[in-house]
Amino acid sequence: MRLKSLHIALITLVLIFGGITLSSALGYWNSEEEKAPSRYSDAELSGQYDPESIKGSFSFGDISEYFEIPLDDLARAFGLTEPAAYSAFKCKDLESIYTFPEDSGLEIGTGSVKLFVAFYKNLPIDLTVEDSSLLPEAAEILKTKATLSEDRLAYLDSHTVDMSESAAIPSDNNAPEASSDREASALLPLPSPYKTGEENQYTIKGTTTFRDLLNWGLTESEIEGIIEDDMPFTGIRIRDYAEDRQLVYSTLKKSFEESLAAKNP
Repeated sequence: MRLKSLHIALITLVLIFGGITLSSALGYWNSEEEKAPSRYSDAELSGQYDPESIKGSFSFGDISEYFEIPLDDLARAFGLTEPAAYSAFKCKDLESIYTFPEDSGLEIGTGSVKLFVAFYKNLPIDLTVEDSSLLPEAAEILKTKATLSEDRLAYLDSHTVDMSESAAIPSDNNAPEASSDREASALLPLPSPYKTGEENQYTIKGTTTFRDLLNWGLTESEIEGIIEDDMPFTGIRIRDYAEDRQLVYSTLKKSFEESLAAKNP
């Protein structure tokens, strides 16, 4: 018996959607979970989401949902002013809003969100590789609502940067392009992690590109050995490269810095 095209199409649809329904019931299909942050494998943390797996493409709504942090706290911590924009605002847009002189070592971006979430929820984060800053509003929320160890309090104090009025968040739905050309300056003196000078001129920051690595003395083959892939476009920032390929930025950062230290003792 020959099947008509319409019958074949209907059977195909039934098989596809029936398979998805069955997979969902069995736990094999979960499109939402695929977009979610990674969970800790440590039984002590009961499968909680890992802040270090937060990506720049995550919205504040995503962060609020997965980490159970009030959206208002996230918005206030990062200076957002338009409630209608809170949920859709993406972590990566912070770097367009808050810009600093390149040699300051300061950055408020996706790493800052990871830091805030980890401290807020009292979750692990590797502070030896994190180089992001927080606003005073974020520090105030953490000191009021979070349980902070002495080490984390000290880290928070040294990584809180006040902003000049010229770097204020724009009020027009917090559009990052409205202030992308503004350059902020810190009112607080640069704390020790941000000192400039010969001793840490090869520190990997959020703005560091592969071209910088080449300029600092690493060869293409050495870079390829670390990333285990072909040399990317040199203008790409290392943080963006890691995020695009779902790599752990802190691991790449540490590997590059160790290689640079070996070549530039």
